[in-house]
Amino acid sequence: MACTCPVCGKQTAHVGTLFSHLLNIHDRGHEKWLESYCVKNSINFG
Repeated sequence: MACTCPVCGKQTAHVGTLFSHLLNIHDRGHEKWLESYCVKNSINFG
């Protein structure tokens, strides 16, 4: 199932690939989205 990055629109083949993309892109937009997602979903992500 194809996934799309909510920040930059990059298409990935799987959700795991999308998660890796979000973790490996170190710009403020991606970091801010990931932090917000973790807070909303009670995920403890250091």
